Amino acid sequence: MVFVGQKEKLATFAVRYYSYTGGPHGVGGNVYLTVDMTTHKVLTLSDIIDQKKLPEVKELLWRFYTDSGRIKDEDAFTKKTDFDVSKNFYLAHDGIHFIYDEYEIASYAEGEQDLVISWGQLQLGNLLMPDFVKQKYYDFGYIAPYTIPVEE
Repeated sequence: MVFVGQKEKLATFAVRYYSYTGGPHGVGGNVYLTVDMTTHKVLTLSDIIDQKKLPEVKELLWRFYTDSGRIKDEDAFTKKTDFDVSKNFYLAHDGIHFIYDEYEIASYAEGEQDLVISWGQLQLGNLLMPDFVKQKYYDFGYIAPYTIPVEE
């Protein structure tokens, strides 16, 4: 297990794995764990995202995966019907990183795939669990409306 980083009371770890069962190459990747250091609980996706909103999260991830439609659904490595929200994720300053293993949504040569949904998008879509927001794991920030300075 490797320590990835810590933000306030959340620490993230990665468990690296590799398996070779024959063929031209083995398969490897990382499993990420985010731990609340005050409760020692490993956070699951259902702790963070409202499970009723998973179809919306899936649609956001699909949009990123297909580069906002630049890659046609029929040209994608994975069909939309087979695409799902990864349960392998980690939290970072820029949002939730959803990790997909080799061959899951891309070829072996492309490696592990990382699709990010920003905190802003998660908030705008009201996708975060209220308890997660209350914990204040992340300062989601408030940007005051821009005002033109008045010269005196």
